[in-house]
Amino acid sequence: MSRLRRILRRVPVWVSAAVLAIATSAAPTVTAAPTPTPTPKAPTTKFLSGDYGLGRQSLAWNGTSALATATDFDGDLDYWWQDSGGTWHQQTVALAGAVSYYYPSITSTSTGVVIAASDTGGGLDYWWQANSDTVWHHQTVAASGFQYEEPSIAWNGSAVIITSTDNSYNLDYWWQANGTSTWHQQTVAAAGTLSYYSPTITSTGTAVVIAALDSLGNLDSWRQTFGTTPWTKQVVATAGKITYPGPPSIAWNGTSVLIAADDSAGNLDYWWQDSGGTWHQQTVALSAFNGGGGPSITFTSTGVVITQSEFPGAPLDYWWQANGTTTWHQQTVASGPVIEYYFPAIASTGAAVIILAGDTFEHLDYFWQANSTSIWHQQTVV
Repeated sequence: MSRLRRILRRVPVWVSAAVLAIATSAAPTVTAAPTPTPTPKAPTTKFLSGDYGLGRQSLAWNGTSALATATDFDGDLDYWWQDSGGTWHQQTVALAGAVSYYYPSITSTSTGVVIAASDTGGGLDYWWQANSDTVWHHQTVAASGFQYEEPSIAWNGSAVIITSTDNSYNLDYWWQANGTSTWHQQTVAAAGTLSYYSPTITSTGTAVVIAALDSLGNLDSWRQTFGTTPWTKQVVATAGKITYPGPPSIAWNGTSVLIAADDSAGNLDYWWQDSGGTWHQQTVALSAFNGGGGPSITFTSTGVVITQSEFPGAPLDYWWQANGTTTWHQQTVASGPVIEYYFPAIASTGAAVIILAGDTFEHLDYFWQANSTSIWHQQTVV
């Protein structure tokens, strides 16, 4: 349990308390994580079961393969990719040493795979791997000491973009042009009467859009035309009796920015922004659906899709809404309480929806559903 507490040490309180409550309840015996040894670990593969699942993980699709990243209980940063036959291949991106890693975020670019993560020294780290290569290259995006939290990474077609918050609760942004090694930093919103946390980032192709929560419980967004410096802020949802305590998720579907977030009443909420900049809100699911680390949103050719795990019992749920409609359809991807699911991430391959989630047996589980079907298929990644 001490390892679980370390993994959840920087998770928002409402999530941490819920996860710890389930983890300590009368549930099936959890497989213990392997005992670390003083000998160095192999730098390429380590297919260990019972070492993942209760921290954050991230999922992406690069056009041919599903890509995943997570940290294990030792603080190592790991990466997986799935070949055309469905087999998962694992690499260790970075071994824990003087620092360990947490909150990884992954995406693909035109030339490779990129990952951002926080480290326990307070730094913000970045790794990239070229297509058809196995070598990971490391850069420090922001130096240690400022406790950069919950980074989110995206690709805008010409540059890698990252957002994070620091130990003063400022909202920060970095970008690096493709083929260069220089990181450019901006402060999106300086903390003052408000503090910021749990940012998430996407690109519209011409603009960068960030969503984050503030200390009043509002859900805020910022937009910047890429290559310029001004940031335009909007309040997506104003806190009142209902606030927004959990991490939001953001996506761009080609015409609209999409956001999903939980509110303090336990509802799962959704917003989309029209061409005039107005945000429109819908309730996807009523109370009892907030938990498991917040929702994850993306889009397909036919509509918007969201995943989230729920408490109690933490089954893994999925919702979809067809383009041009307002109705949300719900499915259960995998049921608790024998196995409970946490921190799911969602992506689309074009032909299928894919989901990655951790479970209480400390595994990473992968689910996929072909378009126009209702059957979910499952694999254990590790």
